[in-house]
Amino acid sequence: MQTVTCPACGASATNLQNCEYCGSLFVRYSDKGVRQDADSLFGEERRFEGFIFTGLEEELRKNISLQAKETFIVTNISGPSSSHDPCLQIVQSNFDTRNHDPSFPGVAIHIPFVPGNGNDFEKFMELEESALFTKIDDDEKFYSYFVDFGNDSIGAAHLSSLILVNVMGVPESDLLEYSTSDYNETLPPNNSENGSWCFIATATMGSYDHPEVMELRRFRDNWLLKKSWGRTFTKYYYRYGSYLAKSIENSKLLRKLSYYLIIKPLLFVVRIIN
Repeated sequence: MQTVTCPACGASATNLQNCEYCGSLFVRYSDKGVRQDADSLFGEERRFEGFIFTGLEEELRKNISLQAKETFIVTNISGPSSSHDPCLQIVQSNFDTRNHDPSFPGVAIHIPFVPGNGNDFEKFMELEESALFTKIDDDEKFYSYFVDFGNDSIGAAHLSSLILVNVMGVPESDLLEYSTSDYNETLPPNNSENGSWCFIATATMGSYDHPEVMELRRFRDNWLLKKSWGRTFTKYYYRYGSYLAKSIENSKLLRKLSYYLIIKPLLFVVRIIN
């Protein structure tokens, strides 16, 4: 039986996903040969000393604590100048059954790359930690890499911080903004005024408080998220929506096309349903 020494607690772990003694994902570093100095991330009394953005580990603990079997939890991470345009989402990992027991709380991250935008992809692949990710989508539109953190909020916060800094170019000194939403089968999100779901509508209309954006947000809360397929759609929209929104936001032509080809037809359908 293969064992590795857990950098977080020093135990000989046989579970190579998360240490069976302390729950740390850093056993994967040893298993995958990532960062041979992983022990240096932990100081005296095995206290974690690696880089984490202020408040992120606490926010991911909140995500895990809110989880239930029939709930979709997502944590949006935004830069200080883009509070309604998340640069990263950490999602409930039991919604991806490839690698996770659906009865066990945990967090995961999907990182999609658009072909032709090789700069971000190259930065990601240059990270030693990219070896911890599994490639799950490979089509003409997106390349997506996935990692299930389990319930190790410290390890999840550290790896997410590395992605934010080294791939997305977020300065380590930034004070990030977080929003963790609880989407329940019967209840609307505990922060239903959060506009992050309506990436494309917000980019098209220019404001997350625009009446038509608010109308779409109410439709999400009161109808879409009460359907099982609606929650599945929302999961994939969280994964890819912000990338399309960024392109729309920076182009007057794309904003106009988005309004007539996406927003206006969508509002027509929403009003019929309502």
